[in-house]
Amino acid sequence: PHLKHKGKHARSMSSFRPQALALALALCLAGHVSAKPTPPRSMPAGHAKMVRAATHEKPAEFGQFLLRVHSEDGKARNVKKELEKISHGPVHYVPHDTYIVTLEPDQLEQVRGLAGVAEVYKVPKEMKTRATHRAFDRKPKTLSKDSMPVETSIHATLAISKGTAEKRKLDVSEWVKTIKEKTGADVKIKWASSNAVNVQAPTTLAHEVMGVLQDIEVVHQASIEPSMKLMSKSSGTTSEDKASAELRNRWAGNLVQSGNANMSTLWDAGLDGEGQVIGCGDTGIDVDSCFFFDMQPLGTCKGEGFIPGCNSPSHRKIVTYRTVSGAEFGDDDPVGHGTHVAGTISGLSSDPAYVEYDGVAPMARLAFDDIGVETTDSLWLPASWEETLYPHAYMHGAKIHTNSWGDSLPLYTAESYSNDAFSATHDDFLLLFAAGNNGPWPISGSSQSAAKNVVSVGAGENHPDSYPDGGVGKSVDNVAIFSSKGPTADGRFKPTVVAPGENIASADSDGAAYSFQCSAGMMAALETLGGTSMATPACAGGAALIRQYFDKGYYGTGAPNNASAFMPSAALVTAVLIHSGKPMSYYDPYTGELLPAPPTLPHSSQGFGRVDLDSVLYLGAQSPFRLFVQDRVMVDPDQTACFGFMVAGGQQFKASLAWTDPPASPYSAFFRSLIQDLDLVVVSPSGAVMRGNHLDGGVRDRRNNQEQVTVPMAEPGLYSVFIVATDLPFGPQAFSLVVTGDATDG
Repeated sequence: PHLKHKGKHARSMSSFRPQALALALALCLAGHVSAKPTPPRSMPAGHAKMVRAATHEKPAEFGQFLLRVHSEDGKARNVKKELEKISHGPVHYVPHDTYIVTLEPDQLEQVRGLAGVAEVYKVPKEMKTRATHRAFDRKPKTLSKDSMPVETSIHATLAISKGTAEKRKLDVSEWVKTIKEKTGADVKIKWASSNAVNVQAPTTLAHEVMGVLQDIEVVHQASIEPSMKLMSKSSGTTSEDKASAELRNRWAGNLVQSGNANMSTLWDAGLDGEGQVIGCGDTGIDVDSCFFFDMQPLGTCKGEGFIPGCNSPSHRKIVTYRTVSGAEFGDDDPVGHGTHVAGTISGLSSDPAYVEYDGVAPMARLAFDDIGVETTDSLWLPASWEETLYPHAYMHGAKIHTNSWGDSLPLYTAESYSNDAFSATHDDFLLLFAAGNNGPWPISGSSQSAAKNVVSVGAGENHPDSYPDGGVGKSVDNVAIFSSKGPTADGRFKPTVVAPGENIASADSDGAAYSFQCSAGMMAALETLGGTSMATPACAGGAALIRQYFDKGYYGTGAPNNASAFMPSAALVTAVLIHSGKPMSYYDPYTGELLPAPPTLPHSSQGFGRVDLDSVLYLGAQSPFRLFVQDRVMVDPDQTACFGFMVAGGQQFKASLAWTDPPASPYSAFFRSLIQDLDLVVVSPSGAVMRGNHLDGGVRDRRNNQEQVTVPMAEPGLYSVFIVATDLPFGPQAFSLVVTGDATDG
């Protein structure tokens, strides 16, 4: 029992118990679980219109092309590998049946002859900027003269790499002259990554510059970069309120663990984050705060990308402290945002007076990226996160990276792509982003949290005692009214989960490096803030406890056991987080009325609900359920994996599925960004068929890479859980599955 199945390839169902196999075959024959290839679909109407207009354009020396494939033809499943062998640059995919590639004229003929290729079109130039223009209008006439920034940053992703550009003697600096001639704008252009450039343009001419960029053959996609903001809100707390604060971080930590403000079940079981490293990018840390200070030397450095030797092996709280180019060391943000966030993640007070304010994973350490700009709440971010931001933390041991900042664009952009690209090549690296504070309005998240593999965290209300007025009407089971809501522009559920985000007391910064402010009392040591900025680090700390649960061998018995230890994938940690979710009441965006919790999850107001980890992590006899997980199991195209569970009945039975999806092209921002489509199907002993995310009428979820089925009161007998490979254009797909109930696995 309790096998982990790391790396197991689910090619057949012959290894499952006979009853489950027979039921699976019967269901497949009856049509309940279909693994048939999906029929070809038309591309979105807007794209199709532009493609028709561009069909008869004469090909340039080389260019970008749209390839439609026969999805009902089994050979089409191999097109991506063939294209990668032929093409100059990356191969992008726009679901359901379209690839985007860069080709020379002779390569174009090779592609036309590939089995499975139905049609080939030139990429219309309008597609390169369409998502940005549809998302928001930044024309100067909409801005007042005083509020208009002097310069605007434009991010242009290229269809070829920097190395290929150099071989072709393509000098992007020559674009400066072209832009000047066509728009009159003086711009600055520099390489931002191996396949992207950054263009600084006058704001008054930004749209004209975008028009020139879309005419350049090698530009894949160009977008005006929105401003980034911190996701915190003033708590409205007075100095008198602050002085009388009680255990607010402890409440947040307990609520994430147990759903009960007074119970720390995971800490009591020895799960405190020890051995875990958590990455964080924020305004800086006031390193002499008692929550972080150590007499051991602190390894600091400045730059982008992985910097070897920038580490602090013996520092009790900080593994590495890197200041990103353009930022300043230390937390000089006026509200101490970075210090507060870091304290909630893993702060560990050396002063006994403040231990009740320790972080959610107090024994974890930080790999910190200081992206703050001195004496402001602005952020200095590198252009390519997958190449310059995340590798440093990852190479210093961080398998979780949390970020409490973002824009206000709830769609899939180049930033979303960057997040998913790093996740797809580092399957053990979990990214978390704050959902945003633009609620209660729907479709109000950020592009960073809109990435498919990112855990987007919304904010819930806190324990009533955390409010100076007694918290009349407040409940941990309410979504905070300001918390951004979903769905994303392409219809996916976001936020992913919710954690406490109101009136959180945590470490404070006084902006001075050697003041040792904790010695001056509570007023100097602590700050009370709210926002999804505060909820996200609480969830990140919870994610560290989940990782510790598996890599210390708690799985199976609920106690540490080296024989059961394994390193979980990010998808498994995500599956545990969503599995732990509890439904919450939420505020109507138009009336402000508090609405009852939805009958099923996920829901656009809260995703999979409030994190409550001891409802999923089995801790022995005290847990009224058993936990079963599968991690990194591979399923082939058009096949189905099946798992059987003998259920006693009378209690909840729940299954959660998650997988890491490849990055999507921003071209799909308003249509569908999901590439590898799996489906979760649960069949009860009496034959009732339940599909992932509780969609009605037998409809399959075609948009999300997390799915869940909850049976509130299970009947006794065999429950069969199927993972159906509905559409896998990129080939075999790994997945993670979490199941709980009064059950045994078959």
